[in-house]
Formats: sequence, structure tokens, C-alpha cells
Amino acid sequence: MTYFEQQISQLMKNLRLFYVMILLKIALNLFYYHLCLYDELHLSFHSSDAFFMEMGGIDCSND
Repeated sequence: MTYFEQQISQLMKNLRLFYVMILLKIALNLFYYHLCLYDELHLSFHSSDAFFMEMGGIDCSND
């Protein structure tokens, strides 16, 4: 395997890991919404920053 092929292979592994981490982040945030018992009106990704919140805690604010 050439150096170029090794670099491509490593890049693909990194992208796959990044993709999996993004999916996990989305799944965890949806779970946090479930824990906060948001109703359908509050389950808006556009009006709440909880989707992009840090993993440090659960933000149940209604703003």
C-alpha cells in the first residue's frame, strides 16, 4: 500500500468516526428532550439551543 493510499484510508476512518459521533450527539440530544418532557410546541430545533448544548448537563429551559 502506497503512502497516498494509507493517507486516504486514514482519512476515511476519521470521517467515519466523525459521522458516528455526530449521530450519537443527535441521538443523545433527542433523549435529553425526552427526559425534559417537552411537548410538541417546545420540540423545536429552531427556537431552542438545547440541540447544540454542551454534554455537561441537561438544559430544560423553555426559551
